Amino acid sequence: MKSSLVNMVAVLTGITCLAGGILGFVSGVTAEPIAASKLAKQENAIRLVAPEFDNNPISDQWVAELADGTTATIFPAKKGNETVGAAVQAVTKKGFSGEITIMVGFDKEGNVLGYSVLSHAETPGLGSKMPEWFSEGGKGNIIGK
Repeated sequence: MKSSLVNMVAVLTGITCLAGGILGFVSGVTAEPIAASKLAKQENAIRLVAPEFDNNPISDQWVAELADGTTATIFPAKKGNETVGAAVQAVTKKGFSGEITIMVGFDKEGNVLGYSVLSHAETPGLGSKMPEWFSEGGKGNIIGK
């Protein structure tokens, strides 16, 4: 094949289309497992931080608009028809390396029962230690407050 502008453009176009097609296929194949994994992680975090419940907090969820323009998703925990607490998922953009998503559990009096860091992009070995910072034995224990 002769080296010319037309041939180079044709080859690069072909390679780009092939790479785009492969990426599109892989994205389509992995989208459902990734969504299922995120849902399972969210369900596990709710079970970890909320008081014992017998409802489906994910189907009962609602979104609250906060004063700073962000939102928080509330997952009510109920035993029978009585609300026994809630798990609240919030996202902050104030992380050093981007967004941090956490789930915090409260009892019906508003006391913190626990928390779970769902996602972050913080520095390994430093920011990745968030799960221990505010728990029992951590520097700023918030459990029970």
